[in-house]
Amino acid sequence: NGDKVTSSGIQNEVEPTVTGELQKYKFTPEQIEMYSTVGGAPHLDMSYTVFGELVEGWDVLDSISAVKVDENNRPMENVIMSIRVIK
Repeated sequence: NGDKVTSSGIQNEVEPTVTGELQKYKFTPEQIEMYSTVGGAPHLDMSYTVFGELVEGWDVLDSISAVKVDENNRPMENVIMSIRVIK
């Protein structure tokens, strides 16, 4: 919504949800630590592939998330992305 939030502020806001989500699955303590600190979406694991990391362009991410979607959460119009491989 345009508000500036620090990463620790985001973590504090999201952590209770992540912790609650993790309780639905059986994870090792190491996996729970990884999800809690690095992030992730356990309900998407083994179903989707992470293919990159956003290092800049957060405004673009915000505009993509604002795209109108249908009842299946698919964009009404395709969103075309370009990537740059960083080694």
